[in-house]
Amino acid sequence: MSETPVHAPRPAREAVKIYLPLALIAAAGFLVAWRYVEPAPPRTITISAGAVGGAYYSYAQQYKQILAESGIELEVLESAGAVENLVRLTDGEVDLGLVQGGLASLAPSDDLASLGSLYFEPLWIFARAGATPSYLSELEGRRVAIGPDGSGTQALARQILQASGVDESNAELLALDTEEAADRLLAGAVDAALFVAAPQSTLILELLESPQADLMTMRRYLSYRARYRFLSSVVLGEGMLDLERNIPAEDKRLLAAAATLVARGDLHPALTPVLLDAVARVHEDGDFFSEPGEFPSTRFVEFPMTAQAERYLEDGPSFLHRHLPFQWASRLDRLKILLVPLLTLLIPLGRIAPPIYQWRIRSKVYRWYAVLREIDLILEVDPRADVPAQIERLERLESEVNDINVPLSYMDEFYALRLHIHLVRQKLERAEKRGQNLS
Repeated sequence: MSETPVHAPRPAREAVKIYLPLALIAAAGFLVAWRYVEPAPPRTITISAGAVGGAYYSYAQQYKQILAESGIELEVLESAGAVENLVRLTDGEVDLGLVQGGLASLAPSDDLASLGSLYFEPLWIFARAGATPSYLSELEGRRVAIGPDGSGTQALARQILQASGVDESNAELLALDTEEAADRLLAGAVDAALFVAAPQSTLILELLESPQADLMTMRRYLSYRARYRFLSSVVLGEGMLDLERNIPAEDKRLLAAAATLVARGDLHPALTPVLLDAVARVHEDGDFFSEPGEFPSTRFVEFPMTAQAERYLEDGPSFLHRHLPFQWASRLDRLKILLVPLLTLLIPLGRIAPPIYQWRIRSKVYRWYAVLREIDLILEVDPRADVPAQIERLERLESEVNDINVPLSYMDEFYALRLHIHLVRQKLERAEKRGQNLS
């Protein structure tokens, strides 16, 4: 009888049957892991800056413009100064705050972290012309403006004055804002005034130009630095602010704290690179007291640095953040977290897939051998068995075998099966012929 044509093998269909369930298992594992990945970073964050017109507020506005390029809205809030910024951070009212060095002891919460120091903030100590003290201890018994309540100026002023033996018990310490303190100093209503301000401040330049005020130089700066590790010393060189008018007229040694960008502990880590990129663009060129590239820095910080900030400041932005927009870099960063569990799942699945595939293909061939062997044994056990029925059974088997899909790499087993079917067929035909001759 004619044989049924052999159908072309379709191995791709068999591969789909094996690999599709494994892919579904991997996808399910991916979705489970995705639930534990941090959500996308927020598009809006808040920062407590300082008074309008001050350095903190000005810098915060520059950060805001740069962050807008990455689709991040920075809401800038006015404040009385660094102390109020710290209180807002501790109370969870804001995400970020600009904080002056030396204030960490005022934070009752441990849930604050530093993203890096930004620039030096000099402490300017002005006195009435002709009455400039050589040491802070000489301010005893005098009227001293120490900055408004809630300001970093007042917090720092109280620390160094107390270390010098000056406090409310032996001096008149006045909580005045910067403008009022400067006006009273020039009018002779106060004997000295302390300010924490950038050298570019209009107020500082006016006081340096005024014949009614003198800038005190710190003679024991090493002693203050040893006592207060958050302090540095900087030199305002002769003519540094104005070469033509030679302002100041001589070198002045100043104490300086460092302004720091402080964040709440729950700030989304993906925001750190884009925040530090904005900070770097504003401060990386340096100023009167810092070299280009000195800030932002991991130095001069009092709060623990976040791991992301340390990595950024030491190694620079990651490959993704250097070459991709923030939103895409952030998404890919989050996806990287899934690679470990996903690979952990895919590696064993990939190893078991080929054996399963091999078993399915061979099982299609081998399962017919049981039927073929059964037909063969019937003839051996009972030569007078119903041979036509066995021939019909073998034909059905052969038809099914011709319809199975076998990849080319398994065709040797496929043709071996067909050869064995043919041998059993010949055996059945000989038995049928013998039976016909006997009848």
